[in-house]
Parts: sequence; structure tokens; C-alpha cells
Amino acid sequence: MGTDQQIDGQRRELARSLDYLTSAELRMLAGITEKTEEAWRKRHTGPAYVVVLNPADWLVVTTATGTAGHYLGGSYLGTMPMEMRGLRVSLSPSVDAGKALLIDTAHVELLIVDGFNIEVAYDGNDFTKNLVTMLGEMRVIPIFMTTGAARLITPKAGS
Repeated sequence: MGTDQQIDGQRRELARSLDYLTSAELRMLAGITEKTEEAWRKRHTGPAYVVVLNPADWLVVTTATGTAGHYLGGSYLGTMPMEMRGLRVSLSPSVDAGKALLIDTAHVELLIVDGFNIEVAYDGNDFTKNLVTMLGEMRVIPIFMTTGAARLITPKAGS
């Protein structure tokens, strides 16, 4: 296993190769200093940001390995926390692959438009195959209390 500096370098390399934000870019986007970021990380405080990723991108991040073959995100067979760099992670296929949605939950509310519904039905010849299709959904509308409470992060071309 490499030194902490080598592992940090590999993580930066991985972030670059996947077109994700590095800590410096996140600090610039949030408008904070390195000291503030470190304090938030140590105390587990700060704005309640959520990063929304495409499930395929999250799979790439969680299964990425270093040059020595070790998993950069921790033990692959262990429990994978749904967080990245201290930010909660939520998955949505609605977010395009290679992009991320950064949401400050202190300034965004979700209004429930339609409660949780479950529909069960047969589709085509599912009955003869002993299959049932289930659909569960809840419809919400995001309400943004301030400008910039949500940002779609698109990687730079050629980075």
C-alpha cells in the first residue's frame, strides 16, 4: 500500500479521469477556505449538501482501484457509505452520466405533490411466466429558497 500522499494523488487522478470535483474545486464552488472545509470535515458540520449522481457513475467511483489493486473507496465487500468527501450521495438515473447535481438542502424544500403509490400489474405474458411488474413512486416538486441552491456540475471538455 502507498503512502498517504500517493493515495491522495491517486484519488485526485481518479477525480480528474471521471471529471469529478477535487477538494479545491469544491471549495471554490462553495466559496470556502481550506481551513473551513477541514473544520467541517472534522466536526461533520457545515452546509447540508447532497450530491446527486447517476447510478453508473457511483458504481465506477465505488469500484475504482489504485495502482496496487486496492479499492480507493475502502473495502469493496464492506458496507459502502453513501457519501463522498463528506457529502451525502443520492442516486438518480435522471442525472446524465458524467454530471452531478450539487444541492444545498438548507435552501431547498421538497413539496409532496402525490403521496407514495404502489401499482402491481401483469405486462404481456407475465402471468404465464409467473412474473409481476411493480411500480412504486412518489411525486415531489423542489422549491428553491435561494438562487444557487442547486447547481448542475458539468465537466470541462478535455479535462
